[in-house]
Amino acid sequence: RKKLESDQNSMKDEGKGLEDKCFTLESRCTTLQAELDALRKQLQDKDDALKELEDEKARMEIERGEMENQMRGIEGEMKKIKVDLVSAKGQVEQLSGPMQEQGESLKGV
Repeated sequence: RKKLESDQNSMKDEGKGLEDKCFTLESRCTTLQAELDALRKQLQDKDDALKELEDEKARMEIERGEMENQMRGIEGEMKKIKVDLVSAKGQVEQLSGPMQEQGESLKGV
């Protein structure tokens, strides 16, 4: 009978030990789940921030392309103006020759 009671007490102690171990493991599991959830949230936040940066980069690349096109247009307009300016200077030089001759003829009068 004492042996039976001893075995029974031993089993109760083992059961209590296993319950404590289960409680500890469940606690640790809960803590790890909370850490996992926090890390998932951080990862999602990083993904969202990265997506925003990628969108901003795309917008900036579009703006850059528009600026480059605008610059090319201005450069083309400047080249045309330079050609027109050279042409106009040539015409002025052509006209200035006869005007000087006329001016000298008028001095003689």
